[in-house]
Amino acid sequence: LDVPGYTYNLWEQYNIIPAFRDNVKIVNFHDGHIVKSIYCDVLHAENACNLESDRFEKNESAKSPTESFVSKYVEIEMGLYRSGGVGFKERFYNLGDSSKEKMDRRGLAEEDLPKDCLDQSEMSMLLMASLEYERIMLSDYHSYRGEEETRQHFAALVATDTFCSVDLNKVIESPKWKFLFEPMEEFLDV
Repeated sequence: LDVPGYTYNLWEQYNIIPAFRDNVKIVNFHDGHIVKSIYCDVLHAENACNLESDRFEKNESAKSPTESFVSKYVEIEMGLYRSGGVGFKERFYNLGDSSKEKMDRRGLAEEDLPKDCLDQSEMSMLLMASLEYERIMLSDYHSYRGEEETRQHFAALVATDTFCSVDLNKVIESPKWKFLFEPMEEFLDV
């Protein structure tokens, strides 16, 4: 893959096709808060922006930019889609809490779950494309802070398994994780 050529062609399409230029918003997410930026900078949804800004300010010290937005427990439930009816988000989080409790009782943590990660070549391509997009679209940021900061941030993301998901096939197929599918009442009797 010719990353500079690929990213340049996308950038060129963005600039010459009015539908792209008028309907695509390029946002710098280096501040570490993607959701807030979408509400405030892309959607211009004032109420949602204010709510997310307040939530972000309250939780800013608790979360690092490399920390996952959704726990692996919630990711399992979303991936398995064991929900129905109204209130999907709350149901996923409740089921995620239940999975966390089950794992806590067995002395297991998120890190013990089987992972499905990008391989080295995929991560390398993602980094190269990210650097090239940044150079083209955020040239002021790129020249001011430089490539090295982006590489360091990317390395921190790799180190915290940001590019990994729970390997749901292994969770489903392995007897080790069968307890996650048991109703909480039955699990409490164990």
